[in-house]
Amino acid sequence: MSSGRITVQHRIAAIFLPGPAIPRTSPAINASRRWLCDTDHADSVSQYYSDNLRQEVRKGQTEKVRQGWFPCGVPYGYINSPDRDKPIKPHPEKSKFIVRMFELFAQGTMSQEMVADRLHAEGLIYRPTAPKVPIATMSDLLHNRFYIGDILWRGEFYPGKHQPLIDRQMWQQVQDTLKGRNKKLNDVVHTFAGGLF
Repeated sequence: MSSGRITVQHRIAAIFLPGPAIPRTSPAINASRRWLCDTDHADSVSQYYSDNLRQEVRKGQTEKVRQGWFPCGVPYGYINSPDRDKPIKPHPEKSKFIVRMFELFAQGTMSQEMVADRLHAEGLIYRPTAPKVPIATMSDLLHNRFYIGDILWRGEFYPGKHQPLIDRQMWQQVQDTLKGRNKKLNDVVHTFAGGLF
């Protein structure tokens, strides 16, 4: 250890580890105790400000949602804008992908796999690293109410001020189709649950 440098471990060792007898009221012991108390106090203050900052951030986010704007990031199909009046706008390319995906699935004649193939064939790329949208991702997109103007925040829906990409009638058609396909799948599973023979 370099001269004059006292670490946390050395201060604690001076108090708790066995060694030469030191008066309980010696300057070294008192200084170390004060140092530990000061350190503990500093940690408590740091934790307090950290918790307080977290609470203030959450309040600010909730207030932004109540004003009609998503507080952090944007769903696929949108883009953040420096425009203070309209901080969230449709992405020029990704929004077309979302609209076409809903249009195809709302017809009720195509599975999600078929819709993914059709989008890819039409040149609508999901992402450069994943040109064809994964089925699990498509399912999440088709259930996202943000595309009809709603904001889901902490388990509650709020009316958003962003531009909807899908009208509510088409969105409901898609939800009905999704529920119908799930029901048919469940019926098939129950039918063969006892075996074929």
